[in-house]
Amino acid sequence: MAPTFVYNADAPKEPIDEIHLKVVMLFDGTANNRINMMIRKKYHQIEEGKGLTISKDNEKVYCSLGIERTYKNLWRKKQDRTDNNFANDFSNIARLSFSTEPKKYTIYIEGIDTEDREDDFLFEQAFGTGETGVIA
Repeated sequence: MAPTFVYNADAPKEPIDEIHLKVVMLFDGTANNRINMMIRKKYHQIEEGKGLTISKDNEKVYCSLGIERTYKNLWRKKQDRTDNNFANDFSNIARLSFSTEPKKYTIYIEGIDTEDREDDFLFEQAFGTGETGVIA
């Protein structure tokens, strides 16, 4: 049997100035983006967005990307599409992120194929790759 080497086998030392840190890291599912969903809800004044104002920039983003539009999909067929990440409802992950103190303890990561205030990335959604995919 080969010899075994153990480093730092001394008795544990008492920590000096310990810091206890609690962080919540939330990774949303494919095609889920809480920022884009809230933009839609503010625009239409529904549910969680009722009574909240939408900025001119976000209104412009929603009118160009979130409202039904015709485009060519991966197979180059024209289709009307309303099932983009703006149209989803909040996922359980997004709702959980709202129940924590976001600026202090929460790290929220958008779902695959989404970025804040951006259109869906269908190739990334289909294959989980690219800029908004997952590196395996």
